Amino acid sequence: MLWACLYLPQVPLEIYQQHDTAKALVIEETLRNRRLVTYANTEACAAGILIGTTIPTALSLANDLVVKERNNKREQETLAGLATLGHQFTPQVSIKPPFSILLELSGSVRLFGGEQALQIALEKAFTRTTHKVHLAFCKTPLSSQLLARYKAEHSNETRTFFTLPDANPCGIHLLDISDKQLTQLDGMGFSTLGELLQLPKDSLAKRFGENFVMYLDRLTGSRNDPQPAFKLPPHFNQRIDFVEELIHTDALLFPINRLTSTLEDYLLARQLCAKSFIITLHERFKNSQSLVIQLAQPHCEAAHFIKLIRYQLSKVTLNQPVIGLQLKARHFAPLKQQSPDLFADKYRSNNDRFALIDSLKARLGNQNVWGLSLTQDHRPEKSWQVSMPGNMPEKGTTFTHPSSQRPIWLLRSPKKLTIKKGLPVYGETLHLLKGPERIETGWWDLSRVNRDYYVAQHPNGTGYWVYKDRNQQEQWFLHGIFG
Repeated sequence: MLWACLYLPQVPLEIYQQHDTAKALVIEETLRNRRLVTYANTEACAAGILIGTTIPTALSLANDLVVKERNNKREQETLAGLATLGHQFTPQVSIKPPFSILLELSGSVRLFGGEQALQIALEKAFTRTTHKVHLAFCKTPLSSQLLARYKAEHSNETRTFFTLPDANPCGIHLLDISDKQLTQLDGMGFSTLGELLQLPKDSLAKRFGENFVMYLDRLTGSRNDPQPAFKLPPHFNQRIDFVEELIHTDALLFPINRLTSTLEDYLLARQLCAKSFIITLHERFKNSQSLVIQLAQPHCEAAHFIKLIRYQLSKVTLNQPVIGLQLKARHFAPLKQQSPDLFADKYRSNNDRFALIDSLKARLGNQNVWGLSLTQDHRPEKSWQVSMPGNMPEKGTTFTHPSSQRPIWLLRSPKKLTIKKGLPVYGETLHLLKGPERIETGWWDLSRVNRDYYVAQHPNGTGYWVYKDRNQQEQWFLHGIFG
């Protein structure tokens, strides 16, 4: 077995500190009616603020100190987003309180080309996150978690990569045991897990109880330790809050990029594409603005999402400073796997077409971009309809245009022509090149037509589409112009 643990000890701070800031930030909790600092960033520590300092004291030490209440719900949402990223490596993902994500990787070793390649790929995937992540690998879930916490104590690096065959070097204070048991072990002179494991289990059971021995067995792999599976939520909903208020839309692109990257991870984990999503800008005084992104074709790539958001942001006027962002996606379509072949140009051109439609809609607005589609009606003025851009006919309902000799440009309403020697006149007498093409239909909706259409040419070379109305004493009309 190969287990990986991603330990994120700074999540309570990082849910607010999603971009570089020089401000001191602390997280407060109320314990026994006292407001205490439970987490502090580097700037706060440099100002002399320690864990356990009261909030009034902390405010006196740093004039520009930012104080945020601990948000357990947001912490769990953040861990869930990172667990979603873990699904790219294994379906066996678990969230272990308080700040650990466990991945069972033994089934993925061959896929990634060996343990070392898998570990490097995992570290690379989490490099693009803004979180302080400590990675550790071991043969059991508890031992990997213990190693990750051990490495976090002995390294100040933003990200660490650590592998040991067992957790014997770890201090006993990292064990998930009661304070009473920890005090007893310390009084007996034990400092590491390796020293503790040298004692007979029977002696440990008599002094500390069976549950303590069972815990050590799960830690060493002597007893099975199944982990609860993390299930991906049916909808995507992620939020980022800011330490500093943002007053320019350009400054929003960095956190939006973080959200769209997390959305891409979610979509790939579930093998889905998003049909649409909503970006909400949370402003001061609980105001908000929403950007609705409707996609011509379901998509799953963050690069495409951020381009469309950039277009819409350029039209946004901020009424108040922005204090947070939220991205929601609820409507999805299955991800279609495309096998590469020699004739993939058509597929790429279709993607380009839909990308162009999305860009136009983002720039001009959904209400200003429409498509055209054919209808099953022979009357030219009723043979087309406005449709959503990019929509393709349903399978089995496709049909072709009734004639290749049709103009692209139809007049809004047919124009009555004069007649000279039985021929239509439009400035000058038109020469009939091709026809007639008879269209007699429409008896079912009281718009019956009985026409003979011709392709005609003006002396200057312009092509026209004219028809003779057989219901009006063979009156001639101009209906279209050829390009």
